[in-house]
Amino acid sequence: MAEVADLGFVLWDGKSSGSVQNMLWLLARKKTVVVHFAPEKKFYNFRSENELVNLLSRCDGETLNDLDRKTPLPDRLKKANRTQQAFNL
Repeated sequence: MAEVADLGFVLWDGKSSGSVQNMLWLLARKKTVVVHFAPEKKFYNFRSENELVNLLSRCDGETLNDLDRKTPLPDRLKKANRTQQAFNL
């Protein structure tokens, strides 16, 4: 789907790993992603993996660990999340 799409439109509940994988595939192919992030009830437009990482960093550690078990997340996100958790004493 990511290969033939002009852009991606994703309704994401903030937990589904399939949605995250599709966003990563689209961004790797330089496609724009429009995502509705249900926890915030907002739409976001992404053109780079960095922008997606910023959104994913809003998820709690348990959700990120679950996503990472199902979909390989960018290393930048894993490092950022570990640093964030270290400060949440």
